[in-house]
Amino acid sequence: MKKCMIKIPSMGFTYQTQDEVLRNEAEEVSSFDELFDKIAQLAVANSNVLLFYRGQKADYKIGSGKSERTSILPSIYRNYVRADELSKRWEKLHLAERILLEKLKQKDPKKYRLAIRKKIILWSILQHYEVTETPLIDITQSLRVACSFAAIGNTSGYAYIYILGLPYYTNRISVNSEEYLTNIRLLSIAPPDAKRPYLQEGFLIGEDEFDEVIRGTKDELDLSRRLIYKFKIRIEHLDNNGFLLTEDKLLPLNDPIALVCEDVKNEMNKQTYAPDYDSIQAIALTKFITVWQKIESMLTTNFIHRDSVGRYNLSQAIYSIEDKKLAEEINSLRMIRNRIIHGSYNEPIQQELIDYAENICFDIEKYISEKK
Repeated sequence: MKKCMIKIPSMGFTYQTQDEVLRNEAEEVSSFDELFDKIAQLAVANSNVLLFYRGQKADYKIGSGKSERTSILPSIYRNYVRADELSKRWEKLHLAERILLEKLKQKDPKKYRLAIRKKIILWSILQHYEVTETPLIDITQSLRVACSFAAIGNTSGYAYIYILGLPYYTNRISVNSEEYLTNIRLLSIAPPDAKRPYLQEGFLIGEDEFDEVIRGTKDELDLSRRLIYKFKIRIEHLDNNGFLLTEDKLLPLNDPIALVCEDVKNEMNKQTYAPDYDSIQAIALTKFITVWQKIESMLTTNFIHRDSVGRYNLSQAIYSIEDKKLAEEINSLRMIRNRIIHGSYNEPIQQELIDYAENICFDIEKYISEKK
């Protein structure tokens, strides 16, 4: 995608160029009114583009030293080093796509005919419901939704809000070959019983062409090229008069598509980790992996740690937990999981191991709840 030509008002803003915005800390605002006022000024100054928002718990960066800058890469391109790792991610996406396609066909081919016909819609569902890595990035036109996502489960005290400038869209799926990007309006293409896209006013952004081979540079796939400004604000300054939406409002439990996507995850676990999943051992393996994925999700959400080049560091996240006994238990389970995945765990997976993992999962949930 092309770099966005931005304008920042000369008065009242810390930074004046996109390069300054990318390389420096997010500008702090002291109230929602100040945040709203500055966004309004940016909207007027950049009337040639449409403003979108992305809320995050941190300002994630890549590079180090003078080259460090904000990065908003699609999940499929994050943190990988070798081409074989990228290839595995694409294989995983294609597997998830096939499984989701079959499940929607089984449920109601007429109801889901648009998703069945178009691969990009299947990918949109997989991305929005966090099934697997995709070449798409979630954004929203709702500042309230962006602020809420930045606040949910955030223990840092600050919500980070990215302001992005994108071309005006004209269709449900707008492909702009001049700007090298695709804008997908989830409200228009998601199945009617997919509740999340409607509650979140969700959009997905990607390149204008999707290919397993990167054409050009990785930097050109980075949505930070469309970043106009970034702010940080203390969460207590946002959580006023019920402004922030709760997790159950943004991620409702009674979402039929969310249940379908959970089935897709389970099926992927079986096919990825248990080729002979009719056996008792395969079922036990699937259960263990499912529990571990829940644990890892809690760790990545609540104890985020990244290394100098922006890669997620699970070990550091574990040892940032103040309860050292719990941290040691999680790490011992992580080592077992690694041995299982790499084929060096030569013992049968017993119910005791699954129970042990579930107990740790419960302890983490309790620990997070007590820390809030």
